[in-house]
Amino acid sequence: MFYLLTSLLKQRNFPYTNTLGTSKNENKQLNKITMKRTLIALTFVLITYSSFGQWSNTSNNGTQGAVKIKNYLLFDADGDFTGGNYFTIQDDPTNNYLRIGYRFNNHLNINSQGNIGIGTTSPTYNLHVKGTSYSGLTMESALGNDNFIEFKESTKQTFKVGIDSDKNLFKIARTNFNDNSFVVDYNGSVGIGTTNLSSWKLAVNGNIRAKEIKVETGWSDFVFDKKYNLPSLKEVENHIKEKGHLKDIPSAKEVEQNGIFLGEMDSKLLQKIEELTLYTIEQEKKINELESLNSKLLELQKRLEKLENQ
Repeated sequence: MFYLLTSLLKQRNFPYTNTLGTSKNENKQLNKITMKRTLIALTFVLITYSSFGQWSNTSNNGTQGAVKIKNYLLFDADGDFTGGNYFTIQDDPTNNYLRIGYRFNNHLNINSQGNIGIGTTSPTYNLHVKGTSYSGLTMESALGNDNFIEFKESTKQTFKVGIDSDKNLFKIARTNFNDNSFVVDYNGSVGIGTTNLSSWKLAVNGNIRAKEIKVETGWSDFVFDKKYNLPSLKEVENHIKEKGHLKDIPSAKEVEQNGIFLGEMDSKLLQKIEELTLYTIEQEKKINELESLNSKLLELQKRLEKLENQ
């Protein structure tokens, strides 16, 4: 090819273009310069061909075509193909995957199953990301719209995971992204069925089923302290008649409006149980005293009856 181009350049009858406003000799000189530039460009193609691989153009009945490239394609930012600042696309025939990367690194790979690997040459799923120290995936909307990943099974319901831009929440939702199945705000608070998190670390709009719940709160053993002022049963009776509920226990109306704090309520209920225990102990002492007194009275009665019968 190089010899053929050189021969064409040396031909005296090489075709020329008659440029407006120039002489015939000037046109010949211009065509000669153009031919030299063409020769230089084609020489560079030959050097690239011999250095980087082989290529050919194929076509099918004149309507379809393809470029065959052997080894790899190289893209150089500054165009000199001499430095280390370049990217490559290469077919790996040994491991049967297509590699795209900076220089010859395996940054992005596509295997024969169509799986895409980022940081790995053996992706096991449609998209497999592997980092040297950690892996991450960033999704950002330039317009501030919702960002989410959709998980869909053809015959079942769709789930979406992403960011609700209006409420500034991370969300796991069903088909409609307005669904509040599970949300997390930037303070780490979690909502299930609600976005009204307020100051709660966990807010649930619905029923909860669990085998065990551990609540860490204050307890009511202070009732057994000797300095504790145990109200008399008469005081308890008067409070019930006046308020309609036990002292320190919210009314039904208050619970309906405000709910209860589970830990606090358990502590208050324990307080009442401990107070009842003290009442029971006190009543037991009185019963024992009465039984003892009753035994003495019965003994006196027997003596009197015996004296009367003499």
